[in-house]
Amino acid sequence: MDLVYTFDPQTNLWNIPKIIGDTYHRKYSLTGIIDNKGKMYLWGGLDIRTNVNSDMLILDTVNLVWGKGSFAPIRSMSYAAILLPDNNIIYMDLDVLSGNKLQ
Repeated sequence: MDLVYTFDPQTNLWNIPKIIGDTYHRKYSLTGIIDNKGKMYLWGGLDIRTNVNSDMLILDTVNLVWGKGSFAPIRSMSYAAILLPDNNIIYMDLDVLSGNKLQ
């Protein structure tokens, strides 16, 4: 199964783009943020074995290239992500804010 799909609202059609770079395993419970240069940042989330991750996946949506950022100091699957005007991203771990802690 493919990891990325595109939707064209003008034609009402779904497509599967050809993306180069490392192929990553399917993850869920993560939030994507896109900057003004078309790079999507995907941090943490769960893998298919329900392991919580701390890696940063980066999808260049203009050139269709997968990349990988650095690992965060914590793992998270429940968070809010905000892109600031200076292109920094703030992540707020909702499990920590609500008093829940990952084991």
